[in-house]
Amino acid sequence: VVALGVNSACSGGGGGSSTSPAPTLALAPSAGSSQTATAGHAVAIAPSVTVTSNSQPKAGVTVAFAVVGGGGSVTGATATTDANGSAQVGSWTMGTVAGTNSLTASVPSSTAAPVTFSALGVAGAAATVSKTSGDGQTSAAGLTLATKPAVLVTDQYSNAVSGVTVTFAVAGGGGSISGTTPATSTNGVAALGGWTLGNVAGSNTVTATVAGTGITGNPSTFTETGVAGPVATVTKVAGDNLAGVAGSLLATSPAVRLADQFGNLVAN
Repeated sequence: VVALGVNSACSGGGGGSSTSPAPTLALAPSAGSSQTATAGHAVAIAPSVTVTSNSQPKAGVTVAFAVVGGGGSVTGATATTDANGSAQVGSWTMGTVAGTNSLTASVPSSTAAPVTFSALGVAGAAATVSKTSGDGQTSAAGLTLATKPAVLVTDQYSNAVSGVTVTFAVAGGGGSISGTTPATSTNGVAALGGWTLGNVAGSNTVTATVAGTGITGNPSTFTETGVAGPVATVTKVAGDNLAGVAGSLLATSPAVRLADQFGNLVAN
């Protein structure tokens, strides 16, 4: 009978144990950063991120997208990474107020740092024209108004629209204007260069028009009043070269007409 011995070393009792490192998730933007879009509209490229685990693409990870600045909204706020570790929000619509919009992408219940996307919302097309100054003034006929008429151009969400040409034109009362086609500034305002009223006392009107259809307040009309200026001429109108009895009241009282330099009658 032969007895077989068992080598205790083969049992593994003396071997050591090893531990795998815990997986480390990381997010990085892959598309849709630093875009510009019209306020109230979606960006052209839906933001997306890539999720990796220990530097390798990780599939099946839930990514949450959330608006954190500028208002606006998203669709498909929760997405799952594909085989390439990529996840994309459905769409991102800018807030209605022009300015910076921000969106984050994060992995819930993870220590992975979130990714922040920024986009600039800008004013849309001209939708409204409104008078801001220079309406309802009164000045001597033939003189230049003290305040230049100006209009504000805004989009459908009341954001100021810059770079829009406004055409001013005399519509009544004669007179003349200068600087007739200014463009709106960054605050959406365009002002007429100057307006000299007509020589005849009365109503004077100028219109301000923006090219396009369906624009509220377009054209806008400014109405000013021209009045007689200082007395420039005195003209006899009655009571001259009369004959009468000494010490008696004349039948016709002498009278004169006062007028300014343009012949407008001056009262009082």
